[in-house]
Amino acid sequence: APPAAQATLPPPQPAAQAPAPKTEDAQAKAEAEMERARQENQRRMEAITERLEEQHGKMNIEVRPSPRIFWTSAVIGWVCRILITIVVLKMAFKWSDVHADWIQMVIPAVADTVTQSLVQGVAFALWKTDQLFHIDAAISYFVLLGVLMKTTHACTLARAVAVAGAAKLASLVMWALISVLILHLVT
Repeated sequence: APPAAQATLPPPQPAAQAPAPKTEDAQAKAEAEMERARQENQRRMEAITERLEEQHGKMNIEVRPSPRIFWTSAVIGWVCRILITIVVLKMAFKWSDVHADWIQMVIPAVADTVTQSLVQGVAFALWKTDQLFHIDAAISYFVLLGVLMKTTHACTLARAVAVAGAAKLASLVMWALISVLILHLVT
């Protein structure tokens, strides 16, 4: 065979040497070092957690308004709720084609407001919550239904259901719009 036709093979490479196996002593030493580092990190995390808990305890200041401010804002809130309920009831009467004067809206509006306030107050007193998921509105709906049947021209159950349902739906929408407007003005 001619020399040019022979394939030249690259020179053989020396075999890569495998790393020397660690001795049991070195491996135990490395594991002990890792355990010490883990314990040190654990101690640091516990110290940080304790420090944060102490700071949170110091910063947990309960802000309570003065009784005068609380009752003033409560009365203003009740008056606003009663006025909005009167307007909503008048619209519901118009929508349901039932005649009613403005003065006839006062007693149902007061009953609705008082019922919602009582349910909210009892829920807060018993369970320390103000999130009722409209249970207060549902209870006040039935009170409103009864008061409408007794004090207005919506004296039949069908008329009272139509007026009370329209009024409750409209008041929920109205309060949502007012809340969004207030949040928009504040931010």
